This record gives sequence, structure tokens and C-alpha cells, in this order.
Amino acid sequence: MFENVNDARELINQAVGAGSVCWVGGTGQLSS
Repeated sequence: MFENVNDARELINQAVGAGSVCWVGGTGQLSS
């Protein structure tokens, strides 16, 4: 789907920053 892994990770980082609570509930990991 993504040309570069970095692109995918960047989107994930944005999602974590925008909704860390939901992300934590889904993955069990906390992002500062």
C-alpha cells in the first residue's frame, strides 16, 4: 500500500498523537 515504510509509520504516529487513548486501548501501548 505504501511506497515507503516511513510513510506508513508517519501516518501511524499521527493517529497515535491524535487519539492516543483509543490507540492505547487497542494496542496496549502508550505513546508520549
